Amino acid sequence: MTDIMSMNKEELRAHVRDSGLGYVVDMRKSIETLREELSRFKPKVKTEKARVDVPLFLKNPKTGFFWPYTDLLAARGDLIACDENGDEN
Repeated sequence: MTDIMSMNKEELRAHVRDSGLGYVVDMRKSIETLREELSRFKPKVKTEKARVDVPLFLKNPKTGFFWPYTDLLAARGDLIACDENGDEN
């Protein structure tokens, strides 16, 4: 078992990505908060629903700022899909 309490942010992000937990590591949060959230995180059970691709993050193309996806942000219409590093899909 991996000890997440001793990992730094980059190691946490790599661990989550490699394990396929479905947790989104918000790099703007403190390392203590990320460790606590990940230690309490329970992966959702996958169901056989039809999959609709929803971006994990939305980016303002003018400013370059990006945020985790929410329906409210998506309703704005001026934001574009991106990944956790702000890179456009």
